[in-house]
Amino acid sequence: MANGEERLRALIRLIPPARALRDDLDKSIHLELYAGTGDLAVRSFEGLRASVSSISSDPYVESPRLPVPEAASDKEKVSLTLLAAGQLLAYLEGQTGLGGSAKSGDIHYQLAPNVAMGNIEGLGPGGTEKVIEMLTAAVKGKGERERGQGESQG
Repeated sequence: MANGEERLRALIRLIPPARALRDDLDKSIHLELYAGTGDLAVRSFEGLRASVSSISSDPYVESPRLPVPEAASDKEKVSLTLLAAGQLLAYLEGQTGLGGSAKSGDIHYQLAPNVAMGNIEGLGPGGTEKVIEMLTAAVKGKGERERGQGESQG
């Protein structure tokens, strides 16, 4: 029984790094911060998978081995590693009976809108600048009105 307990403890110790890898890769994809990180992501996953494999003789642990194409971009490498890391984490949680409390689907990222300033449909040359001037004037006018109301109430 001690051998089974040691195996269980060893698998439990690998859950935090597996979860961190999955979450970091997820964040990297959503925030588009994957440039230059593809090879590191693959190496990190392979090291984690090798650790799990040394503890468990389950053939499933061998299946998420990453067949990364030579010409794969960093985004493709990180995406592939994210998928495999999620599967490895699910395996660890299933083997240990410790389901994750923080799933990557619960993480929400607010992304800034992508606006090409010179290419707004329907606006001619100089139209973008005119829209910005109008918005600036409207915001400035609102601020002045709010300051005026504050003074009259005080």
